[in-house]
Amino acid sequence: MLGVLPGIIGTMQATEAIKLICGIGEPLIGRLLHFDALRMKFREFKLRRDPLCPVCGDHPTITDLIDYEQFCGVAQPAKQDVPTVSVQELKATMDQGGDFLLLDVREPHEYEIARIEGAKLVPLGELPNRLD
Repeated sequence: MLGVLPGIIGTMQATEAIKLICGIGEPLIGRLLHFDALRMKFREFKLRRDPLCPVCGDHPTITDLIDYEQFCGVAQPAKQDVPTVSVQELKATMDQGGDFLLLDVREPHEYEIARIEGAKLVPLGELPNRLD
């Protein structure tokens, strides 16, 4: 995948959204635009409306936003209760000399840029395996 491809496609999607919102131009309704970045070619396909479509058909059954993770059968990771505090709460606790362990979940290169004295570095990706 070319690194610039998401930018190109994102720009085209934004253009389509603006056209729809403003009611101007000719949006891609009923058409599919195919972009071949390696050959710098566009192809357009006409799409027919499916009268049985559960979203836009004659008798839609999906009329509200849905939980896509549940809809697609994506398993939810086990919820871990990791306490968090605001900056103000942390400052007040530190000023009072409270007894606590402060975890910095940034990556090591971010930790090197700026850190809070006494914080223990545990990168976020490692946190579930190191909660003990």
